[in-house]
Amino acid sequence: MRFPTLRIVPNDHPTSRLRIEGYRENGKRKRFFFASKDDAETKLEELKSAEKHRKQQETIKKRNEGESAARLPDEVRLMSIRSTALLKPYGKTIDDAVRHYIGYLEQSGKTITIADLVEEFQRIKKAEGARPRYLDSLRFHLKRFSQDLGTRLSSDITAKEIQAWLLNLKQSPVSTNTFREKIGTLFSHALLHDYVTINPVIKVKKLKVPSRKVQVYKPEELELILKNTPFELIPIITIQAFAGLRPSEVESLTWEDVDLHGHGMIEVNAKKVNKRRYVPIEDNLKLWLAPYAGKTGRLLNELLNLPYHQFVTIMEKAGVTLHPDGFRHSYATYHLAQHRNRAVLAEYMGNSPDIIKRHYDARALPKDAEKYWSIKPNQL
Repeated sequence: MRFPTLRIVPNDHPTSRLRIEGYRENGKRKRFFFASKDDAETKLEELKSAEKHRKQQETIKKRNEGESAARLPDEVRLMSIRSTALLKPYGKTIDDAVRHYIGYLEQSGKTITIADLVEEFQRIKKAEGARPRYLDSLRFHLKRFSQDLGTRLSSDITAKEIQAWLLNLKQSPVSTNTFREKIGTLFSHALLHDYVTINPVIKVKKLKVPSRKVQVYKPEELELILKNTPFELIPIITIQAFAGLRPSEVESLTWEDVDLHGHGMIEVNAKKVNKRRYVPIEDNLKLWLAPYAGKTGRLLNELLNLPYHQFVTIMEKAGVTLHPDGFRHSYATYHLAQHRNRAVLAEYMGNSPDIIKRHYDARALPKDAEKYWSIKPNQL
């Protein structure tokens, strides 16, 4: 290392006529200013003495390192030569490689396996009071990820691996993006608890979802679905199909919100739009809900542990394809086909008339709407 020359030079200032040049601290130039020559010379000698000591220490260090290097076994010196050659194309040194690997080993000591991470994440979310439907969704989407990669350390999982795993699912773009979202939430939890140093999912691109029309159930399909629905789930499905509530709204609904004998309305706490609305209970829906009259509390009270895939099982038994928000879309489509009033339907749905027109206008014939609203329990 070449040391700069320390020297006293004139300084153009009325109170600091002299300064010391050539001194560096931590690689940065540092100047000292003096009013008298005696003070400047005293400081210069002090700096030169410190510089001399530093040179001596560096010489001793180099000699010691040289002696240590000379005592290295031949195989270690050969390993050093090979490693240097391997790192050269990347512009890295053996020191760089060692520091990186030490960091990896330190991180490995803090991390946990994917299986343990999934278990911990779900346990914490449940303790935090997450909704049953959200917990079911987590179990459903993270189960496969844990089965396939459960023994791997969470800090070893890369974005490339996650991307390949998602594509290997061979799901629709919407379903694949949902898996990506849940895994991203899982790694956000890992990052928060220092199990990983980065969330790899942020480098995994979402799949492009092609625009498509809303999908609804034909009247005869809904009849098959209800025939294969367990008694305790009938209110959950019929309130979506014949009152148009969102799944999340049904989840928070109580029997006190369902007035079968008074004004005949369902009071909906629409968290999505942060307002309450009232939806009339149609004549056929009253018949479906009549056996549950007098019940209190949340509709989902006894269903807190209901597996997410039970709805899929119902659809499989019915031989009907499960559509995203299919019950709500069916309600809107057949209500508009029967009543032809976008503004009223928008109020019941908690949407705007423009959305009603864009998604539901001219999607069904009046005769199909008549069949839909005639679906009653005594006909199945």
